[in-house]
Amino acid sequence: ERSTVAFNAVQHRDGTVTGHLVYHYRAGDASVRLDVDCLDVVGTRAVLGGRVAKVSGDLPPFITNGLEAVFQVEDNGEGAGAPPDRVSDLLFLVFDRTGDCHTLAPETPPRRPLQGNVDVRP
Repeated sequence: ERSTVAFNAVQHRDGTVTGHLVYHYRAGDASVRLDVDCLDVVGTRAVLGGRVAKVSGDLPPFITNGLEAVFQVEDNGEGAGAPPDRVSDLLFLVFDRTGDCHTLAPETPPRRPLQGNVDVRP
């Protein structure tokens, strides 16, 4: 399944995080927008977390505004010889799942190769 992902996240000097993520499932013409408020950067990987701010299209009924979710990206370098950057699926915190971007990284490995570029900077 092809999807389109657009995101950014910035950790400010006071420690707060702001950003957004839009995950568009092209096969079903559905989208989820997160307001990002959590960021964990380790090496070339970043985990973003936040709350669903907008849902459009035909998605499962448990995906609603306010639901928490996490998403992980991996920056594999630049240039023609670099392997593709990778992204994870969105992991929604449902059915008694708890945690945030700092604790759920192992559950959201970035497996999907990306046609595009991810820039992870500490």
